[in-house]
Amino acid sequence: MYLNKRFLILMLVLFASCKKQRPKQVWIYNEDGAEMLYGNVKELSIGDSAKGDFYAMYFDREGNMSKSINRSISISQTIIEKDSTKDTTVYIDTIKYIFEFGQNGKKTAIIGNVSSVNLQYRSKWEFDKEGKLTRSTNGIDDSISSINEYKNDTAGNVIERKYSHMSGHIAPDIYKYKYDNTNRMIEEDLLDESWLLTKNNFRYISFDSHNNWIKMISHSESFPPMSKFSHTDTTTRKITYY
Repeated sequence: MYLNKRFLILMLVLFASCKKQRPKQVWIYNEDGAEMLYGNVKELSIGDSAKGDFYAMYFDREGNMSKSINRSISISQTIIEKDSTKDTTVYIDTIKYIFEFGQNGKKTAIIGNVSSVNLQYRSKWEFDKEGKLTRSTNGIDDSISSINEYKNDTAGNVIERKYSHMSGHIAPDIYKYKYDNTNRMIEEDLLDESWLLTKNNFRYISFDSHNNWIKMISHSESFPPMSKFSHTDTTTRKITYY
């Protein structure tokens, strides 16, 4: 009876410990910056894997990005006299992520090793002592082809991004972001010094049981001296949890 009681207490402690360790939120990092999702996310996917074009990101049980896959299909048509041929090319990029942490347990860097059909390159995100994103780089091996520098608000949202390409003497692109009171991005502006070149607005219309958006409508438009365009698109994504 005494052993059974001890076993029961031990199981309750282990259960409470496991439950406590489950993350209440996870972060996604990409070139634009960061996005927070609620819950212990296992996978996020956009598109249809059966049709070929899709993107998927996977997380471990601690809430860290572990791998992402981007698969796309390109179809080209060649017409010679009356004969027409179509060529289908499938592109698959796979990224495996490695997290680095400091003595305080805060992440200091994430390294993404990218493998594709014709190229292997590396992305790296760097963080300050508070765990906020400050810089990211892209390049082949140890070389750097582009740099992003970030400014954050108190919640950890990226509010400004400066993108610099290392080849040539092109002025950096400046992106500015706005968020609603739930930390969802609602606007992205591309500026050339003080000139507004493009504006993207985002409207979220459907959410899952964890209050993460699963359907979003985006509207993009340009301003002089850019060529005029205006486009509206709908993005649907699926999120699964541990």
